[in-house]
Amino acid sequence: MDSLSSQNMHDSIEQTDNTTGIQRPVSFQVKEEVLGGFAAGVVGTLLGFPLDLVKTRMQTRSASSNKHSPLSLLRHILRTEGLSSI
Repeated sequence: MDSLSSQNMHDSIEQTDNTTGIQRPVSFQVKEEVLGGFAAGVVGTLLGFPLDLVKTRMQTRSASSNKHSPLSLLRHILRTEGLSSI
């Protein structure tokens, strides 16, 4: 049996205690990792999709109509198409 299969299912890292200076292992539970991954995915999607939409709209516009800043274009999209477009 290899050494990986005999290890604990929880990953451990060392953390230094600020009061004593001793390094102690810190275990992460699976549910904490899943919750952290879920939260990161939600935040990434909520922030990334509107920015990608603005980038795509700016790339597909002609050079003469590309005088708006990304923020003004985002405001224009929200005014004309509504929040559901994002």
